[in-house]
This record gives sequence, structure tokens and C-alpha cells, in this order.
Amino acid sequence: MPLYTAFDRITIRNWPEDPNCGILRTTSDNYPVASGGSGNPQSKCTSLESVADEGVLVNYNPSDSNCMPLPLDDYAPYLISSIGFLGFIIIRKKNSICI
Repeated sequence: MPLYTAFDRITIRNWPEDPNCGILRTTSDNYPVASGGSGNPQSKCTSLESVADEGVLVNYNPSDSNCMPLPLDDYAPYLISSIGFLGFIIIRKKNSICI
């Protein structure tokens, strides 16, 4: 039986306005059970903190989470390129004025 720590858990929100970053309980209840393999045919898992807290392995769909990814990460190369280009133009203008 696999053991998971509290850090391995996916937070489940109990209602849509729940401030926790995670998936809504009604959505997570509909996930199909993942295969636990021959060593764990019932796909059971427990927590290291509470072995009595038993659950099942599921395939988690990240798109069901309410966590907002930071879109700035996707645009970092463009931002750095733009800033570099602007800096190049400003430095070039300053050098052309001095000559």
C-alpha cells in the first residue's frame, strides 16, 4: 500500500468559494480509480500522518484545479527581449546625441 505525506495530497475544496487552491470535491469524487498494480489490487493509499485515513488512487486532472498559474512565466523571454531591445535603442540614441 503506497504511503503519502501531507505534501503529496491534493487539496480538495468543499464548496466553490473555498479559498484553498485545489479541486472541487464534487469533481474529484467523479475521478476514475487508477490501477494500483498487482501489489495493490484495490488501489488503496494511506497517509503517513494517519494510517487510518485511507483513500484510493485516482488520475488527477490539473485543469480541474482553481489554482491560477502565473502567466508571467510564459512571457518572460518576450519581456526580457523587449527590455533589451528598448535598452539598446536608448543607449544608441544617447550615443548619437553625443557625437
